[in-house]
Amino acid sequence: RTGAMDFRGRRHVVRIGNLSPSGAMVVFAHAPNIGEAVTLQLLDRGLVVAQVRWVKDGRIGLSFTQAAE
Repeated sequence: RTGAMDFRGRRHVVRIGNLSPSGAMVVFAHAPNIGEAVTLQLLDRGLVVAQVRWVKDGRIGLSFTQAAE
């Protein structure tokens, strides 16, 4: 499964490792800062706002903060 993530003004295609109602783990080559805000476009949920919770070995953990408009 893939999605599109907006990060620092650019859109990136990311691979979704796992997904829950409250967040996601995505495979992403860049290393965002913990607490940084991103938006994630998911086919089944639309556009969601998320916050970076952890970064490790090319993967990042995201916590959904709200549905984007």
